[in-house]
Amino acid sequence: LEAELGVKLFVRAPRHLALTPAGAQLLQETRKLFIRFERAKCAVRRTSALYQPPLRIGVADGISQPRLAECLAGWQALAPAVPLELSEMPSKRANSYSFRSVC
Repeated sequence: LEAELGVKLFVRAPRHLALTPAGAQLLQETRKLFIRFERAKCAVRRTSALYQPPLRIGVADGISQPRLAECLAGWQALAPAVPLELSEMPSKRANSYSFRSVC
């Protein structure tokens, strides 16, 4: 990719790898592209009457697993047709996703 773009994207050292300013710019632009692509996929899926968007939950490290299992079982009983996606992550990261949606 560096050869194709004609710029260095990384500063490489024996035990360290860092983005160059060009690499940071590419990362920022690529993230925007992925978000737009996910939104486009959601828009296309919504054209189907059968589409049911998933409930995505980020679970912070250390959350009580038995209590979470109870809550999820209750949710599945209330809305069995809604797909459920769980992602375990550090609490700081989980907090940054609060009430955020791509679809």
